[in-house]
Amino acid sequence: WQTPFNNCGSPIAKKPIDSLSNGDLAGEPSSYVGTFKGQDISGKDALVWRRGPNNVWNIVSDIWNNDK
Repeated sequence: WQTPFNNCGSPIAKKPIDSLSNGDLAGEPSSYVGTFKGQDISGKDALVWRRGPNNVWNIVSDIWNNDK
């Protein structure tokens, strides 16, 4: 997800707010700040991770919302 933002502005800086896990699922809410097409942006997002074969964690859901 980072590459499209890098092409339009600054890298997005994410700061985890919390982390939750239960077996093969985990959640990671965070806040983010950056610049996109010359505009400062900030907001919150939440990733859902699932542990797959060979103990590899994969993102299965990513939702976000701008503060503005």
